Amino acid sequence: MELEGFGVPLTGRCAWLSGTDQIPWEFLHATNHILKILLRGGRASFAEAEADWTCIWHPTQTRDWSCIATILRSVGVGSCLLILDHVDPPSTFWSFLDTLGREGRIVITRIWIHEEPPPLVPDATFFAPTLNAEVSQRMLEIFTALPARAGHGPWQAPADWYSVVQAAHDQGMGLVVSDLEEHAWTLLWHRPVDSRPALEKRIPTAQHWLRIGMQCLN
Repeated sequence: MELEGFGVPLTGRCAWLSGTDQIPWEFLHATNHILKILLRGGRASFAEAEADWTCIWHPTQTRDWSCIATILRSVGVGSCLLILDHVDPPSTFWSFLDTLGREGRIVITRIWIHEEPPPLVPDATFFAPTLNAEVSQRMLEIFTALPARAGHGPWQAPADWYSVVQAAHDQGMGLVVSDLEEHAWTLLWHRPVDSRPALEKRIPTAQHWLRIGMQCLN
């Protein structure tokens, strides 16, 4: 089975990273994000060293999520990168993001790093190269659970699934299922080494947004 490489910018989309912490920077650097926010759970996040973040937050209380929402609503027209690394936002926060996106002022790119699926159908689901039989089975279950949408049906697994997984691993490639610029859920490859992080120049307004955050906490 021949696969094509994933090559669609993730701007304004939701991507799910399951079984990997490797953020697909290759598909994010094309956009000049005016805000880069990392929301992490209780454990340390590898992502902390991968970018020049506007702010890194470990939200534990309702007011934390309210403060983050205030920062996002204060942004003018632009694009925001929001990494959610093993955190579980309240449903009201996710609804807020949807509302903010529909208003058309800000484009929010969401990267969901978690073993559990995000609260919405992801536009692209990434897995790292693997030969682990349990991970391969979980990958298959996740991909086949993707629902029909946008006029196409659910994903159809290839008969030689485990051979595909092994061939991808042997070439250092992870697997992706996405329907971006496709007519159906499509199995694609990505090469994690191509997404090695590169530090960018600090966003000039970073201190401004941090001051807003501190005012919310106070």
